Amino acid sequence: MAFYKFCMAKHVQSILWGTMRLGTLEHFRSMEVADDQEWIADRLEGVSTGINDEIRISGRDPNIGDNVMIQGAHKMIITGIREDTEIVIGPGTHRIVGEEFYILCLSREPFKSARKAMCVDAPDGYRYDSCVEISDVEQLYECIVATGKILGRPIHHWFSGAYLEEVTYDKRERNIPSETMFDEGPFCKPSHFSAQQEFRIAFRPREPRLLTELGDSCFVTFDPPDGLLSLRACW
Repeated sequence: MAFYKFCMAKHVQSILWGTMRLGTLEHFRSMEVADDQEWIADRLEGVSTGINDEIRISGRDPNIGDNVMIQGAHKMIITGIREDTEIVIGPGTHRIVGEEFYILCLSREPFKSARKAMCVDAPDGYRYDSCVEISDVEQLYECIVATGKILGRPIHHWFSGAYLEEVTYDKRERNIPSETMFDEGPFCKPSHFSAQQEFRIAFRPREPRLLTELGDSCFVTFDPPDGLLSLRACW
């Protein structure tokens, strides 16, 4: 199965030679969004949101469910306060931000619908005009891990792990406690981005201090074997 890196024409040659841009989840969360139009920017990138009405949690109630917030409040009651205490959590919104990753964004097949989303239907200022085809995404992953460098240093100097996975699209808000909270990791996005057909390689920073050195985006260079990357006509 082929995968695709949509881009602007001026960046095609550098990608074919083995240079791709990585961005943090925070980078995509904090991008300025003109006219509230999200496309590349995503305010909920790596974030989950829980919305609740008033919740009452009793130390004597064993039916606390699987919500982490409620479990934590219940544990606090029975270990640190009197068991017959009741905690009341008022109506509100709870925003959970996951750990930071650097991500490489690709699109999966079918090409026709991915091209339409990225090159035609995307908002003004976000449309791409070119595409690099990746013949084997696992080979790309292995190539970056084995030969990739950032700022002249091997990829493993910066990252402790790399993960390859298709993005799933779902609503990013849940009602507490009636709905189970969800993963706020790098492979989950709101439903309205589903047309992008995204597939990602996510890199976990080895240490928090490295985020300062790399900034919110960086370029990884690697040695692509013959046939891995090729120009794909968009028009």
